[in-house]
Amino acid sequence: MIVTDMADGATDNSLSCQILFWSLVDQLAQSLINALK
Repeated sequence: MIVTDMADGATDNSLSCQILFWSLVDQLAQSLINALK
């Protein structure tokens, strides 16, 4: 989990995982918004 990585310390690896995770969440949100239009 990303949360446990953060607890261990903000390493470059966990940070890049966070960025990847949130970019995926953003894409999903955009897809949902477009689907609801």
